Amino acid sequence: MTDPGALIGALGGAFIGALAAIVGPMLVHRRGSQQQQSQDTRSDNREEIGRIISIRTTTRTWAVTLDRYALDVRRGNPNNLESFDQAMEVARSAAASALDHALYDGLVDWDLFSGEPDAPTFLSDRGRSRVYGAFVDATAAVRKGIVSAPEAPQSVIQEIDRALAVVEQERGKLAEHLLSRVETLAGNRLMVI
Repeated sequence: MTDPGALIGALGGAFIGALAAIVGPMLVHRRGSQQQQSQDTRSDNREEIGRIISIRTTTRTWAVTLDRYALDVRRGNPNNLESFDQAMEVARSAAASALDHALYDGLVDWDLFSGEPDAPTFLSDRGRSRVYGAFVDATAAVRKGIVSAPEAPQSVIQEIDRALAVVEQERGKLAEHLLSRVETLAGNRLMVI
């Protein structure tokens, strides 16, 4: 007859071996899934940060281009209206695309802060983003100055200055929101690593 202790030991060993054969691959698979999820999160964060950079770059380009033409209007330097319109279309199209992608992807929720009285509001009363609206208004003001150049009236120059100040104010609010998002993404990435 066989020893009951040996039989129990053999059964225990077989049970432990079977358990290891099942649990071991599960743990390896789980670890692999965690690593894949970590890589996916880092990739998503990189894409989102890329979209943020695109918004900041395209709006900065539009603002700098407007400033350059506005300076010429202030100095009384003539500008080619066709050249201005082409430059504005390129800048507007790039910024609008970046802002639209951000809205579509959920990166920016334009009415995110609309219920809070002291928080920035990204949605204007005309249903477009406030920063985009500010750019459109400033573009119209600078265009008006170019049309009336080289002797643009002081009232037109003041209108340009006001419109450009609104652009900077709205860009600042948007930049603050976007930088906050980058900090969140960087924190998530650091936690995943």
